Order: sequence, then C-alpha cells, then structure tokens
Amino acid sequence: MWGKAWEGSILPVISMLDTDRPIFQPFPSEMIFQNYEPRETYEVPLILRNHDQVPRMIKVIQEDSPYFRIICPNDVGRKVAPGMTTTFKLVFVPEENKDYIHELICVTEREKFLVPVKAIGARAILDFPDCINFSVCPVKHNTQKTLLVRNIGKRETTFALQTKKPFFVEPISGYVDIGESFQVTVEFIPQRIGDHFEDLILHLDTG
Repeated sequence: MWGKAWEGSILPVISMLDTDRPIFQPFPSEMIFQNYEPRETYEVPLILRNHDQVPRMIKVIQEDSPYFRIICPNDVGRKVAPGMTTTFKLVFVPEENKDYIHELICVTEREKFLVPVKAIGARAILDFPDCINFSVCPVKHNTQKTLLVRNIGKRETTFALQTKKPFFVEPISGYVDIGESFQVTVEFIPQRIGDHFEDLILHLDTG
C-alpha cells in the first residue's frame, strides 16, 4: 500500500456518520448582509462544526469576486476535532447599495455543500394605505379617491399598479425618486349592488 499527498489535498477517512448526514454543519446556513454603504467593509463569521466522531478537514472556497473574499482561520489545513468548530470569515466590500448574490463552497473528504450569500441593498418604500374604503356608492356611478403617495425608502424606483374591475387606477406606471411624492387616483364604478373587493397590486423594480 502506498499513497501520495500534496498541499491542499483532502484524503479519505472512514466516517462514523450515515452518508445522508453532513459531516459539518454551517452556522449560519445562509449569510445575509443588509443596511450597508458603498465602499465600506463588512465581515461575517462562518462557523463550521464537525458532527463526526473522528477528526475532519474542511476547506471553504469561492468563485473570484471583487466584492467578497474569505479569511481562513490560523489553523487552516488542520483537522477539526469531533464536536469542535472552525471559523472562516467572509469580507464584503460593496461598490453600490444594490443586491449581490454569491456562494461559498465547503469541501470535506466526503462531500461538497454550498452556503448561499445574499446582500440585500436599499429598497424603495411607497407609503400606500393598508386599505382604500369607498364605503357606500351608487351603482354605475364613478366615485374617485385621490392618494398622495411618497417614497419613504432609500432608493429611487419605477413602479407599476394594477387592479380589476370595478376598480380602476391611474397612473398605471411611473418613476419616483427618494423622498418624492405623487398622486394616485383610484376609481370605483360598480355595476351591481353589494360588496366589492379587489387588490391594488404594486410592483417595484427594487423588489
């Protein structure tokens, strides 16, 4: 029997765990960045716990990115004792206050698994009321309500509005900057007596 190992290699070891159970458990299972500013530096730890009953080695890699980089622990390359943890750090330097998607690849002797990384940028927030109540209106008569809607979020946005008869909305689309306001007119033209309910659906390009 002979073998040859080289730097960065991971040699197979018999596991005490079932094959359907991961050797290492990541904490957190998904890394999320929020409320960040362009060109500032942010750092989040990734803790990996060895659930096996024998020492295990793990490495964390990623595709090249100008916004994310991994800081390895000082003892990287050494096996992690049973039940113990090793901590990698993910550094994030955003260029803009927008969304970013990335992933880390964790590699052991037996498996590979991904840790998703999401950076959630600024969002527009339009302060529509929770409900628009027309109360009692005559049948086949046009009743209108005009709303003053403001973008109270941290990003400009384009928007689209839609609803269903007997309700109508104007405008159906537009653009609003941070802190700006605009008017929305909702019309109610019932064709029969009784209660009427429909959703006013708002779509924003920032999600």
